[in-house]
Amino acid sequence: MKKIPSFFALIIILFTISCQKELSDQSTENPTTGDTTRQFRIKTIWEYSYEIPGVAADSSRTDFTYDTMARTISIRSVFWDSQFSDPDSSRNTFHYNSNGDWMEEDEYNPGLNTVGWTNRFVRNSSGQALQYNYTRNSPAPESYSAFFQYQSLPGGGQRVKVIDTTYLDYAIADYYQVDIVANGLVQKIEFLPWSIYEGHVVRYSYSASGQMQQVTDSSINSSGDGYVVLTNYVQELTANGVLETFVKKIKGNNFWWYMQDKYYNFNLFYDNYYVGAPLKEFTVKSQEFQSGVLVNQSEFIYSFQNTIDTNRNLIESLIVLNGNIVGKRKFAYEKLF
Repeated sequence: MKKIPSFFALIIILFTISCQKELSDQSTENPTTGDTTRQFRIKTIWEYSYEIPGVAADSSRTDFTYDTMARTISIRSVFWDSQFSDPDSSRNTFHYNSNGDWMEEDEYNPGLNTVGWTNRFVRNSSGQALQYNYTRNSPAPESYSAFFQYQSLPGGGQRVKVIDTTYLDYAIADYYQVDIVANGLVQKIEFLPWSIYEGHVVRYSYSASGQMQQVTDSSINSSGDGYVVLTNYVQELTANGVLETFVKKIKGNNFWWYMQDKYYNFNLFYDNYYVGAPLKEFTVKSQEFQSGVLVNQSEFIYSFQNTIDTNRNLIESLIVLNGNIVGKRKFAYEKLF
């Protein structure tokens, strides 16, 4: 799959992704009341970006296939780049154990009919990931490993330290630690010495219901140079929890923060930072510092024009910046019962 851009660029690029031609919505029948999360699952996502207002540029279609007996989810995507006529396709299959832990991921060769390699987790009897052995094609396949170390934190939380051998070839997201509070919410991601992002810290805060409300992304060196990006999120609470549940479970048991997958595959509908209910709005405030002095700042407000069907499924979202549509997503679901 395509590589994802750097941390700082992700905030802007996140919402300018996405499919070349309009496709019909697949509406559901038999409207219900209350939360319908367990009645539906996501089937297809179309994404469109707009370099010029109203004119679609890059686009994509992603289809999801579920096998409950084999405990797998297969993801097949097609990307259309406005600069190239040939589409770029990818296919991955996630495997889980009976506890819902992410165990393996198959990555398919060009042509998408045969598995090129399989990335595997080694876990202990409690389900904790101890090691992740994976392959990256850059340009020839190379094997790497990530190692996980655990430390208890006051109040019942834990710290997970990730040491990744990719730093031997290209230093990126290779050495960091994640603080997780007792209720499973990620509190902080901190990059450590050896990492190209040393000094980079991402802090999270949540609402009483566990929705991510604010993310502070900061990187200030010892000379006082660097940046602080503050992002505030407003959720679309009229939608059900189908998309949120899927995003949080695709990597098994709140493992969405794992960086290697974010950089080299994709994080589905959201960026490196946000995982929660579909968004209604988010605000990005960026500040740049030199020698501890603020030298530049900016603020962007992204709003979403969401369409919710009678089953409370989000079926379309227009992403608006400064009055212009910069992206669109369309969602189709399949009914379970």
